[in-house]
Amino acid sequence: MSTGARNTQAIRFLGQVLQNPAQVGSVTPSSRHLARAMVAGVPMSTAGLVVEYGPGTGALTRVLADHLPATGRLVAMETNPSFCLFLARHFPQIRVIEDDAANAHIHLAGELGTADAIFSGLPSSLMSPAQLAATVQATDLLLRPGGHFRAFLYHHTYWLPKMTFLRRLLQRKFRRVDVVAVWANFPPAMVLRCIK
Repeated sequence: MSTGARNTQAIRFLGQVLQNPAQVGSVTPSSRHLARAMVAGVPMSTAGLVVEYGPGTGALTRVLADHLPATGRLVAMETNPSFCLFLARHFPQIRVIEDDAANAHIHLAGELGTADAIFSGLPSSLMSPAQLAATVQATDLLLRPGGHFRAFLYHHTYWLPKMTFLRRLLQRKFRRVDVVAVWANFPPAMVLRCIK
């Protein structure tokens, strides 16, 4: 991505933070370090279907699109109309759905149990326990056995009761859940690496 595109991305992101502070969980897009940590260990080169929740302005989307094989498909679930327009313009090769991630299984009903990987950039600390549970349920329905789910939490929110609730949900649904810290991000983040 060019410097001009990155600047446009940052300005659009900050504008949405100011307009929708309860919907956008950070004041800056995710860093390339966080994007790399999210993808590390996921067999993207053989992925058929990859889903991204809450892509925002596409910091992780770019990395996912670059790692997908020619036959792979990327579907982005985003609720913010401005971000949807930005994604559609800058990533014409992906499918952008303007809806809540908890409804991903409805939009992809014909592909239940086939997603190879799902990545979440959702502002989990701003979501209700019911929203978190519905999103984890949709994820479980979409992912194939052995599929990967990755999400990140900001370090300063990691021990909040809602985030403890989320981690327990994930531990019940997935056979493996690991956590990796990414200090080279602002703010620092914790990547939850789950395998179904």
